[in-house]
Amino acid sequence: MSAKEYVFSCAIDNQESVVSFLVNTKKKYVIFGNGAKYNDNWDETESTIEVQNVIKQGGVQTVFFNKITGRLQQSYRSDYTGKIDMFNYTCTATQRLMP
Repeated sequence: MSAKEYVFSCAIDNQESVVSFLVNTKKKYVIFGNGAKYNDNWDETESTIEVQNVIKQGGVQTVFFNKITGRLQQSYRSDYTGKIDMFNYTCTATQRLMP
């Protein structure tokens, strides 16, 4: 797998919201939405990337991205309540507007 940065525009299912999604395969991190950096427990295969953001205040955010279909699932699990929130997105490749 080549090391490169990939940029996507992701629309949340059944809503009009669109967020950015950047993948850096060399440094093994993603930046999702409002700039949250996910770089814990990187797991990449030929068809998927799964990476987490362990939150100091208690909880884990996980991004699971299918590199073939462009489907992305984001989840958040609270250490305090045990509640899990999940969001599904459809992503399309794009390019940066500025370097």
